Amino acid sequence: MKHFFIRIATFLRTVKSKIAFFPSLIATGGFFLALGMINLEKLGISKRILEIFPMLMVEDGDTALNVLSTCIGGVISMMVFSFSMVMLLLSQASSNFSPRLLPGLISNKRHQIILGVFLATIVYNIFTLFSVNTNEEQYALPGFSILLGVFFTIICLSAFIFFIHNISQSIQINNIMDGIHDEAITRLNEIIEKEKKASNLPVPYFKDTSDWHSYTSHKSGYFQNLSIKNITDICKKNDVRVYITIEKGCLF
Repeated sequence: MKHFFIRIATFLRTVKSKIAFFPSLIATGGFFLALGMINLEKLGISKRILEIFPMLMVEDGDTALNVLSTCIGGVISMMVFSFSMVMLLLSQASSNFSPRLLPGLISNKRHQIILGVFLATIVYNIFTLFSVNTNEEQYALPGFSILLGVFFTIICLSAFIFFIHNISQSIQINNIMDGIHDEAITRLNEIIEKEKKASNLPVPYFKDTSDWHSYTSHKSGYFQNLSIKNITDICKKNDVRVYITIEKGCLF
């Protein structure tokens, strides 16, 4: 059971590192918000708001369709432009600096959240568009849902401006070096804390490994993935113990 949870945790970490993880979650939230607003419209929420703030409500079905269509087209255009720029900058960063910079730029949570906001707004406006009937009277139009769609589109405009500023800053070499420096300091502090905690732990009962067989790597590199479960099964099956040494300064 323990190995099962370890595999689940590893799978979740792998999925979380993908660029589509957060956008998919946020877009799903936009879908459920649209369904929730359709149910609220059936309860007459737009009619109540119309009685209080009539200037905020759309009074014509054709106008509502035009507003939502414009919002959808505008957000799609911004999204295409934004992430075409991302692909161009990633290509330049790979050729000018190093391909190892790409995972950090791709996994930037702010970029993923902005993409998710774009997708959620598009999904919300599309499903709200489905609920608009041009033959309905003013009181029957989903005015509050349309108002939210316009509000989300304005948020996308703000996110677009922030995205342009952030992506132009993140590709500059001085900002890249500052980010690498900060991450290195954080990782080194974590290693120091782990070593301090390890020094207070009891000494392992198999510390003396002088008569053990040692196997060294014939080339330098790094572990991309280590299957703890398979190694544990091999050790149990053959009644052996394995100790993996890590040189000082290495991140494992």
